[in-house]
Amino acid sequence: MDSQMARQYARGMMDNGMSAADANVALVRMEGVRLVKARMPREVRAALMAGVKDGRLGHLPKDGRKPEAFFHPNSIWRAKEERQREENDTIRALAAVCG
Repeated sequence: MDSQMARQYARGMMDNGMSAADANVALVRMEGVRLVKARMPREVRAALMAGVKDGRLGHLPKDGRKPEAFFHPNSIWRAKEERQREENDTIRALAAVCG
């Protein structure tokens, strides 16, 4: 499911009484993988970490140039591939700037 459809579905679930924390976890589960490349609000991070603790989500911490990732438990390999792709893009950008 693409991110826009997942967001619309999550908004619908929130309109039907789902909490914002549960909607954030459901959003990551629908998308499969979410890479964290920038700052994230404390409430969102707390909700996602609660999902990790419950076993509804998986988590890969930041590792060097690889970004942090939250993912559906069945999408661990996709999460690893996307993190590696992001690291390679960063290395290519640095190489282009440095010469």
